[in-house]
Amino acid sequence: MKIPFEPIVQGYERTLFLGDFAEAGRVPSIADVEVAACFADLRGFTKYVSSLQSTLQDTRVHQFLGRYFQLYPKAVLETVYALEPEAGIDITAQSEQVRNAIVPSMFKNLGDGMMLVWELRGERDVRDAVAARILQIVATIRRLFSRLVESEVKAATKPYSTVVGSLRMGFGLARGRAWRLDFGKQRAVDYAGTIVNIAARLQDLARPEGVIAEVGFCDPVLRRIAGQKVQVSLKGIEGSVDVWASGEVIIDP
Repeated sequence: MKIPFEPIVQGYERTLFLGDFAEAGRVPSIADVEVAACFADLRGFTKYVSSLQSTLQDTRVHQFLGRYFQLYPKAVLETVYALEPEAGIDITAQSEQVRNAIVPSMFKNLGDGMMLVWELRGERDVRDAVAARILQIVATIRRLFSRLVESEVKAATKPYSTVVGSLRMGFGLARGRAWRLDFGKQRAVDYAGTIVNIAARLQDLARPEGVIAEVGFCDPVLRRIAGQKVQVSLKGIEGSVDVWASGEVIIDP
């Protein structure tokens, strides 16, 4: 039976009304991949925002956020630049693969935080080298953030200089299998799975600041730079998780 034209028009109009949100109903294609997941979050930002909003200094918050979110691509760019071959020096196949994999496969703003995911491909030594560079990116973000806070403290008057000076960052990193959810060209690729949840939970534990990384992320590098190796229990994750925690993190025994 032929469908009357008027209901078709009504359905089309409703779809237009929903706009891009209609894409949320698209069934994604799903692939099992190895990923490195990183969650980052600001500590003390709510207090900072409240202190400025109470005196109608919202512009200062906007400027800070603009500079803050620029830290992430700057850190990746600095790492890519460090991998660029010098004139007259041929780059190895492995180095080229690592350099090409440094840009995150997916990134997502989470309020005052960020979710970053890298797909790890190739031979084991290439995947390990990419994970090591991701740790370098995190270290660069922390360095740039420290400079940003210092400049904000110098520019602000009390008591706001004290509030902005108390801002900190926490990071959680994990590596393993996850599902890539591809919703098609109208929507970005997303990732889901236990390893992504572990990274998010570790970020929440990284207080008052610092980095917590699951030991399998890049153990040789973590042994050299991390402060302590401990076992932690994470909400919603069965069993304990072995992690490396930087010296600034305080984990209750």
